[in-house]
Amino acid sequence: MLSFVNTLSAENRKYLNSKAPRTIQEAMPLYRVYEDGIFEVRPGKFSKSWAFEDIDFVDISEDAQADIIRKYEEFLSAFENDVVVKLTINNRKINQAEFRETVLMPMAGDKYDPYRIDYNKMLEQRSQSANGVTQDKYITVTVNREDVESARIVFNRVAAEFDSKFRALHSHLTELTSAERIEILRSFFHPDEEPIEGYDPMEDEKLGNSPKNYIVPDSLERDTRRSDHLRFGKIYSRGFYMKEVANYLNPAILSRITNINHSLMLSLDLVAVPPDEAFKEVEDKRTTVESNKIAYQKKQFENGNYTNVMPYSMQQEEKDTNEWSDDMSNRDQQMFIASLVMTVTADSVEQLDQITEQLQSTVRASRCQLGVAVKRQLECLNASLPWGVNDMFHWIKAMRTSEGVAAFMPFEVREICHDHGICYGQNKISKNLIVVDRQKLQNGNSFILGVSGAGKSFTGKNEVVSILLRDPNADVIVIDPEREYTKIARTFDGTLVRMSSTSDIHINALDINKDYSESADPVIEKSEFVMSLCEQIIGEGRLGPKAHSIIDRCTKKVYTEYQANNYTGEPPTLVDLRNELEIQPEKEAEDISTALELFATGSLNTFAKPTNVDIDNRLIVYDIRDLGEQLMSIGMLVILDSILNRITANKERGKRTYIFIDEIYLLFKHEYSALFVYRLWKRVRKYNAMCTGITQDVADLLQSESAESMLSNSEFIIMLNQSPTNRLRLAELLNISENQQKHITDADVASGLIKIGSSIVPFTNKFPKNSLYALMHTDPKEKEEALEDLTANFAYEQQELHKEQEEELEPELFEEPPANLAEEEKELDAWNAEEERNGDESTEEWDREGDALEDIPAEAEEDDGGTEVRVFRPDLPRTAADELWKRPEDLQDNDPVDDPDPSDRRDPDPDDPADPQAE
Repeated sequence: MLSFVNTLSAENRKYLNSKAPRTIQEAMPLYRVYEDGIFEVRPGKFSKSWAFEDIDFVDISEDAQADIIRKYEEFLSAFENDVVVKLTINNRKINQAEFRETVLMPMAGDKYDPYRIDYNKMLEQRSQSANGVTQDKYITVTVNREDVESARIVFNRVAAEFDSKFRALHSHLTELTSAERIEILRSFFHPDEEPIEGYDPMEDEKLGNSPKNYIVPDSLERDTRRSDHLRFGKIYSRGFYMKEVANYLNPAILSRITNINHSLMLSLDLVAVPPDEAFKEVEDKRTTVESNKIAYQKKQFENGNYTNVMPYSMQQEEKDTNEWSDDMSNRDQQMFIASLVMTVTADSVEQLDQITEQLQSTVRASRCQLGVAVKRQLECLNASLPWGVNDMFHWIKAMRTSEGVAAFMPFEVREICHDHGICYGQNKISKNLIVVDRQKLQNGNSFILGVSGAGKSFTGKNEVVSILLRDPNADVIVIDPEREYTKIARTFDGTLVRMSSTSDIHINALDINKDYSESADPVIEKSEFVMSLCEQIIGEGRLGPKAHSIIDRCTKKVYTEYQANNYTGEPPTLVDLRNELEIQPEKEAEDISTALELFATGSLNTFAKPTNVDIDNRLIVYDIRDLGEQLMSIGMLVILDSILNRITANKERGKRTYIFIDEIYLLFKHEYSALFVYRLWKRVRKYNAMCTGITQDVADLLQSESAESMLSNSEFIIMLNQSPTNRLRLAELLNISENQQKHITDADVASGLIKIGSSIVPFTNKFPKNSLYALMHTDPKEKEEALEDLTANFAYEQQELHKEQEEELEPELFEEPPANLAEEEKELDAWNAEEERNGDESTEEWDREGDALEDIPAEAEEDDGGTEVRVFRPDLPRTAADELWKRPEDLQDNDPVDDPDPSDRRDPDPDDPADPQAE
């Protein structure tokens, strides 16, 4: 019967019947360690381990689950008959040193450290909400061979086969080194102790030490009265085994068992039975069942009972035997000998009893029984750990088909926790942190989608702030159509570029740097941009090939001097381009020049002037709320081109660039800006940059084929609460199951789904009301109340100022007009004549005063419109009039006390009595 299993059982009995271990080291099954991760657990018995990634299983559709089960069965069929495969799930306490190093933000010693402190507190609180437990999963293969070289050949063959099967499941195997395997074992016995940095077991052996000394606890005690638990140090452990298993299991049974938020180690040992032995075993079983039936009927007849009704247990045994025979003969099922054991740890025996009750209740709900390994606690402990041994195998085992084994599905939900990434919330199923470094994805471009009020702006701001706080080598550029990022720009000393037709802030449409294109001549690609700009101005299809040639010729000419100076000095502007067009002989050049007039020298010439803001700041916010309909299409092209200039320059500097485009659907209303952003989306990765589109109008966005392509090819998508129409479109485009759609249906704020690569993970991101929350939050009620207060204060200050001005007026201005107006007129004429005679002298005096005024140090102030220089007389006090340009109507943005656009400042109109500045 089952020769290999019998060999294992005999071997296990040999060690169980040997004398009891005298030391803790002797109790640990480790004979020798090899450099490539191979353990010799006993003489001639070798094991090797791999970690594997979890995948989504619990929350996907039934069809998708069935496909995973089928592929998992294919993995099981790859087992060789003379190896033991151990699947291990390790619920372990989070290593705090590792957590601080890889997840928390390091302090930078700048004024933003208070934000980092609040951010880290939030991460620690979220980690504790999952009881500080995380989950790792391993596969350990054990073989009996004469030497390690023979075992190594088997491991290499098995690794190649297993890796291909796991890739089909969208998982991945990672080979564990000897040091990593030892650390897994050490951390189980010493969960609160930090590992020795750089520990090398091979060097330790050279010094005459055994790696066992690094692994084992200081003491190991067993309670002789109860014999149902062990104690090592301050930790209590209890071992369990699967006593009875239902014929039909929910594939999520392992997920239910291991989601107890306590430290545990669960292992499922599997041995594939050769088909000939399996058939023989089933036939022997059938013979035994028939013999038992005959014996039972004979006994019943002897007792005068002729009903011929078999007991339920006997009927079930016969049914199982027939099903096994049918599965192997007709359904090509593999037979396995399976053994499931687990060990949990706690701080006290009382806590162990509570966990025991919880586990047994969970298992009973699946019509199984979980037994405590009384008097076998040490054997159960070693069988649970990924050593590669199971000394309980000879008396805790059951025969199951590959379909039955697949019911013990080791997959639950994909966990994403990249080192040094950004936290996007918690996994709704496991409660673990979702930490993502978009640089590690195949395509780091992203979308944030959600209805109004779902939290998409907050989510975008959270990412912007996290990048600024964590990554000093990253720049952030934001296109902000709703004035949402003003407060962040001011807090982080960013450049706020508020664009409008009347703004005194300008971005030159013809800015270019020498890294603008990968081609030898960047002007060639810039010429294409200028053609798009002209097409946008003149109208689609209005420019023919001849016009394109003229534009290309003129573009090259205006850049000739700038290129000769190695792209230094002042680049040309649209004014220079129009001047060049005017001297061309073709009629088409005249038409193009005329069309450009409005945007070069006319009233919409804001993009025809030299750039006068700091676009090299690490944070740039392009505020386009006031851009207006006429300038919007042109402005978006110019801004996108300015962003391209920046990311190409950053690539040469070795810097990363993150671009955030709020309400991205606006770009797809205009053909050329849509085409530009589509090309940018495809190109940015090679420039070490990543784009993020934010929108609530998914349906509008998906009307564009380009936008649909961008969305379907993005590796990172945050989906918050969605409208029914948008939800169905996204489900179809991204293959979201009905179960998963529930997470974006009437979802709480900042909750939903995150698509990370091929996985879709439910998440929630409830933020504590700390300093970061105040920086990123937008509350309409707070803004409305602040606006009302500010409006009232403004009216009061204006009234008080008017009174002060009246009191300061000269008294003679209120005297009655003289009776003899003719005499007054004569005196006035005489005074004017005297002024004309002294004109030259007075002019000199004013010039001197002007020069003196220019020598007064300028005082720079930051406002919403960027950097502005205002000159004050140091000998004169500031009055309320200095601040009157802060008008309430300009404060309807993210910050109730935001300054207005400096472009709104103008000279007072003395002829307009309604003009407050005239007063």
